[in-house]
This record gives sequence, structure tokens and C-alpha cells, in this order.
Amino acid sequence: MATPYEKGRIVGSYEVIAYLGRRLNCLKQYESVYRVRCTSCQKVQDMTSYDMRRPTSCECQKPENVRGIVRKWSRMRGVMEHVDNSDKLWMSDGEIRRHYNSLADKVEGITILAQLNGVDEKTIRQILHEQKLKEAKNEF
Repeated sequence: MATPYEKGRIVGSYEVIAYLGRRLNCLKQYESVYRVRCTSCQKVQDMTSYDMRRPTSCECQKPENVRGIVRKWSRMRGVMEHVDNSDKLWMSDGEIRRHYNSLADKVEGITILAQLNGVDEKTIRQILHEQKLKEAKNEF
């Protein structure tokens, strides 16, 4: 058995006040129980050594609410510059070739790949042709 934390030791964001003993948890394993004081809100509570090491085990350290976080991210999105990805395809050239080779209906597959990547069928055919030439070059 490990030695218990001594009185006054800081574990995570808690100060140990007293060692209360050991108990069995739901998995039939022993865990040490301590009386601790939160260093930020000064609330005294009983916790296991595992809970003391978790960053959000005290009420004062939990996130306020989900909507506040969503608002924060929406403000950050407004500040970040817009990146134009209109020239980029959704799939890489190798992925387009691989998906095309696995299709049963190749003609309809070109249409589907063009719709998925937001380009016309001519671009998909050009990519497939380039990939075929690259594959033939690598064979020799």
C-alpha cells in the first residue's frame, strides 16, 4: 500500500486536511479518501486521491456553461482571417483514383466524384489521367 498524502500537501488544486482511510469503489478496488480544501474557492470536501488529481473535480473549476463556450468560439471565428479553399479539392488525387478504381459503374462514378469535390467532370477525368500516367511511370 502506498503511503497516504501528509497533512498540508497540495495535490492538484487541493490542500490535504486529513486522511480519512480507505474504501472499496464500485470495481472492488481500494481507494484512499481525504478531507481536502480547494485552493481557489476554499470549499472543504471529502475526495478520493483520483478525484483530487482531476482538473475539474471542484464546482469552481468546471466550465460555466456550453453556450458561453460556443459564444467564445463564435467570437474567435469572427477575428480569424478567412481562408479561401475554393481551389482545393475535398479528396486528394490518390483518393480520387482509389475510389474510381473501386467503383462498379465508372461513368456514373466520375459524376459522383465531381459532385463530391465540387468540380466539373473534366477536372476529375484530368486527375484520373494524371494518376494513371504517374502509376505507369512508377512501374518502369
